[in-house]
Amino acid sequence: MILTLCYAKTNQTSNDTVRTKFKILSIVRFHDKPPIATANAFIDELRIASREDVPSALSLEICHLLKVDGVIVLKLLPKTKVLTLNEVFDIYKIQTINRKLIIKVDETVLDYPETLLVSQNQIEKVEIIKGRYIHIILKGYYEKEKERNGEKRVL
Repeated sequence: MILTLCYAKTNQTSNDTVRTKFKILSIVRFHDKPPIATANAFIDELRIASREDVPSALSLEICHLLKVDGVIVLKLLPKTKVLTLNEVFDIYKIQTINRKLIIKVDETVLDYPETLLVSQNQIEKVEIIKGRYIHIILKGYYEKEKERNGEKRVL
């Protein structure tokens, strides 16, 4: 499954090495509410109506100010539902005492987790790791881990 990640425009899986090289600000445009800007968008590719790169001449100051490498606009299809961090916490029953822990999506620690936007169908599971951080595991993560550890993929 293809995911849209903010550390690269698109990756085949949630753990592609490209995403450690680029940090992209996504302006997510909804059909029925104001847009949201985030560097933490994990949105189902099938729910994106269009994707536009903001020309560097227009985004240069934004990139410098926010320390990102580029800006894209993602226009979502009507009735697309994406979850915020608090909605993820509620759905996966994360207790209030644990909600202040570091948030990690696959292998990436989120700098501003409160800006997380994620399609629920992209989440494999959410777990608390030794009371140190909350690990949000996206679909495709385990397959990529097996490949990184030298295990061959069986089709």
